[in-house]
Amino acid sequence: MVKDRTVVAVDGAVVELEADTICVHGDTPDSDELASKLRVGLETAGVTVKAIGAR
Repeated sequence: MVKDRTVVAVDGAVVELEADTICVHGDTPDSDELASKLRVGLETAGVTVKAIGAR
């Protein structure tokens, strides 16, 4: 999704997208662990992770 800028829809269609953010809801069980793993995975893939509004 981040690097290819596409996702696969439930019907199998490939949909192009330009996402600037990923939202992790705080009421999701273990959301802190999920956010940490997302960050590590993104950074490992060479994606720069920064706060909204940061330059």
